Amino acid sequence: MNNLEKAFERLRAEGWYCSWGLPCCQTCAWDEVTGEDDIDLEKVLFNHEQDIEEDVDYSSDDEEWEMGMNYCTSDELNNSMFCFDSSEQGLKNLKAALPIFEECGIQVNWNGKADSRIELTW
Repeated sequence: MNNLEKAFERLRAEGWYCSWGLPCCQTCAWDEVTGEDDIDLEKVLFNHEQDIEEDVDYSSDDEEWEMGMNYCTSDELNNSMFCFDSSEQGLKNLKAALPIFEECGIQVNWNGKADSRIELTW
């Protein structure tokens, strides 16, 4: 279990919804999150496919050049941007969770404002 998974486990124990690689972009990912009935929307932390994609060259010597997308796991990456609820309470909740990241060995890069995403490195 990597440090991000440890932090997610701790956050979930405190009622957070944490997820890796939700569909497409922020808009699509938020649509998926808000479609769930049992989620406290002021305690959400997730990234989406655009955050975890990398270009992959699928071509070989005898084929034409072809590119594709690979969606990485948290074991294949060591950092990502994450979305959270930017309401006053959502911001307060995320700030209260920062010690959990530190205790799990995660570096946080974030200006503490609601209009910017948080970057975690594990």
